[in-house]
Amino acid sequence: MSDYRQILCATDFSPQGDLAVRRAADLAAATGGRLALLHVIEHFPVDHPSAVIPPENVDPEAYRHNRARERLEAVAAEAGVQGEVACLVRETDRAAKQAILATIEERRPDLVVVGSHGHQGVMALLGATVDRVLHAAACDVLVVRPTPEED
Repeated sequence: MSDYRQILCATDFSPQGDLAVRRAADLAAATGGRLALLHVIEHFPVDHPSAVIPPENVDPEAYRHNRARERLEAVAAEAGVQGEVACLVRETDRAAKQAILATIEERRPDLVVVGSHGHQGVMALLGATVDRVLHAAACDVLVVRPTPEED
């Protein structure tokens, strides 16, 4: 196995995204690599449930980022991530794949881990996201597929 010193795992907080985080955590532990978790907040013209609408006196961007970062930390804890983990939140008015690729270019990981078939929201098409990351990333990409028990 290649020495994966820097591992980036993108998650949409779906069950498949959680599975990818667990696999990335296992790889980081096995290789001694550093793990970074990434969540991309996409903006689409849809109604939001009240749970994601910030209180009146709170900056909406800070609210979204803090909620996403807290979820990343919770997912990392549930996955049993050992050691330090970077929790990254990116916000985009474009597709998530572009924000993921920009993060890959900035951080230059040795391995990117993504889950397959994780759908969230009206327009989230992770299949297209995974395909684009798989073909455009300048590093190894691991696509984690759920087993029938996990599906």
